[in-house]
Amino acid sequence: SIGNFNVKFRKKFANLLNYKNNIIPTPKSPDYKNFLKFWDLLLINKIVNPSKKFFPKLSFEVRVDKDRVQKSNGTILWISHDLQYKPNFKILTIYYSPAWRAKNNFNYIFYDKALQRFELLLKEVKEKSGSKKIFIDQFNYYDNSPFYYGKTIIYPPMLKDFILNSYFLLKKYTVGYSIWTHKAHRCSTVYNGFFEDNLNGWIHKGNIKIKKIRNDNMLVMNKNSYIFQNIPSWVINLSKMIIKKPPKFCFSGYSLNKNNLLDVCGKKIHLSKKLKNYCFKLPVKSSYNIKIYAKEGNFIIDDIELFWHIQDSLLYDIDYTPEFLDKTIRKLNKKLR
Repeated sequence: SIGNFNVKFRKKFANLLNYKNNIIPTPKSPDYKNFLKFWDLLLINKIVNPSKKFFPKLSFEVRVDKDRVQKSNGTILWISHDLQYKPNFKILTIYYSPAWRAKNNFNYIFYDKALQRFELLLKEVKEKSGSKKIFIDQFNYYDNSPFYYGKTIIYPPMLKDFILNSYFLLKKYTVGYSIWTHKAHRCSTVYNGFFEDNLNGWIHKGNIKIKKIRNDNMLVMNKNSYIFQNIPSWVINLSKMIIKKPPKFCFSGYSLNKNNLLDVCGKKIHLSKKLKNYCFKLPVKSSYNIKIYAKEGNFIIDDIELFWHIQDSLLYDIDYTPEFLDKTIRKLNKKLR
């Protein structure tokens, strides 16, 4: 049920209310424009506003992008989500990307042009929100996610110039910012691969237990024990990974015995007696069976990951090694204090 929505909108959405007989309209459908308004109403009236009663400190990220709608005569309209600016939040949360109002056809822009568009975005948000304070929860000056492929990016050698000069806009229009990911991470499809939820999600047999080592949950495997997990095709597709290339499989571990042999997804591996990370490629498949079998010896295992993509923000590598923009972000933060 969509509740007691405005009568005017209920009439417009009448053909969308019978969910059994309708699918979500595509951007080329005449219903798509109305569906966008319907969704914004549903989001605000049925999710955001009621949730505020139970979570007083709740924040909400406004969709600052516009959606492309094609009319029956071929005319293109760009629909903004103005209704999302209406909830009574003292601070309005938004995201930033160089792709905003850009061509997004595999092109670069220089840092000065990116700064101009950044200010246009901040001005527009101020006007639509009634001059509310702005917090940027995703300051995406750089984004290498698969979804972002082909969109407009800041010319890489000018990223430092953009970040340092963004100080003036951040100081003028916002109360601060955060970064989507400060440390590169592997986008793994394995469920509970770090065993933080004990053995949930794993089929297992033999003498196996979870033990806290160095304040971290790790798997203890004795000889002839194994763990197993199937990664179905829908999980891989849902993750939007690039499945035309072989994925990488990684895990951390060490052996408790000098003589040891571990069978990992059909690959025979002898582990060191010191904690190390082991990685190798798997063939391209529509689904994967992850199995680790202790053929000889006892082991400590952790950090099991199957991935195609590493998400990066150019601040810290996977092992916390400083990257290209580490010092630049530190300079920006020091100026904003």
